[in-house]
Amino acid sequence: MTTIINTPPTNPAPASSDGGSGMGMIVGILVAIVVIFLFVIYGWPAMRGSQNANSENTGTTVNIPVPDKIDVNIKK
Repeated sequence: MTTIINTPPTNPAPASSDGGSGMGMIVGILVAIVVIFLFVIYGWPAMRGSQNANSENTGTTVNIPVPDKIDVNIKK
């Protein structure tokens, strides 16, 4: 025969009746605002930039003039 022992919990956490101070919600809202701010500053332009780089007609061209001959001799 199996013996089952149910031990009652010692000192359960008391129920709070005041509802707390709401500090967790304030911290959560601040973290959410920071994450959204970082996404708007870094994520959104990065996604738009990668989308434009793949298309052929971006409207911008880069022309870099390169000299035909480069003289690197240094005379003292």
